[in-house]
Amino acid sequence: MKKIIFSLALLLCICIGATAQTKVVVNNGAIGIDWKFKRSFLNGNTLVVDFVVENNTSKDVWCIVKPGLSANPVGSISLKAYDDEGNVYESNSLMGGAPFSGKIGGKNLFDGETIPVGNLIKVRLQINGIDEYATIIKTLVVPIITDPSSGGLNQTFSELRVTNIPIPRE
Repeated sequence: MKKIIFSLALLLCICIGATAQTKVVVNNGAIGIDWKFKRSFLNGNTLVVDFVVENNTSKDVWCIVKPGLSANPVGSISLKAYDDEGNVYESNSLMGGAPFSGKIGGKNLFDGETIPVGNLIKVRLQINGIDEYATIIKTLVVPIITDPSSGGLNQTFSELRVTNIPIPRE
């Protein structure tokens, strides 16, 4: 009996270790701005994804999510998500909109917000119209612009790439 319990416990540990973890990577720039995945939950057919952004630089930094960036050093990127059922959720506008919405520090996600030095700002991204059978967002690509001067003079174009975002279902 002890061998069976030990075997089941070992199998459970292996399964938990093999489960995909949500990973956040910022490519090209935005040095000192740390994005951390906090949680995801389903509200109807809308997936809500929460992040916390921390400014570890020496000055306040303005940050905005841009649904589409074309003429920038990162190349052409757009706000997109891919689920495990083969669906693609892509912003249909350079100014934001379906199927994405959200807030950054209480303001509209696509209007931007200043992140004070050493402080955390909550970012909530919503993806509307999630497939009823999808269980995970395999990849979420978020174009972001940061600017320590808040005047557009020192903009850094970056790509936030988040993988394996769970879609919890009851």
